Amino acid sequence: MIGTAGFTSFDRKNNGAEAGYVINPLYRNKGYATEALSAIMNISFLSLGINRLEARYMVGNLASKRVMEKCGMNYE
Repeated sequence: MIGTAGFTSFDRKNNGAEAGYVINPLYRNKGYATEALSAIMNISFLSLGINRLEARYMVGNLASKRVMEKCGMNYE
């Protein structure tokens, strides 16, 4: 298994959602997380009409932070 990716929660009141992903260490640094998050973002905004998509990364996980930045997400 390469990993998992999808929505971790929905905020129906504010029309938002949170995305998450986990990649098997054997498959990291191959662009799979970026591809997965990009697909989640497209589904969120183009198909579901979500207004805000959030994601989190663990302190020190700079690779996950870079994935979010590559996809155009901003740190708040």
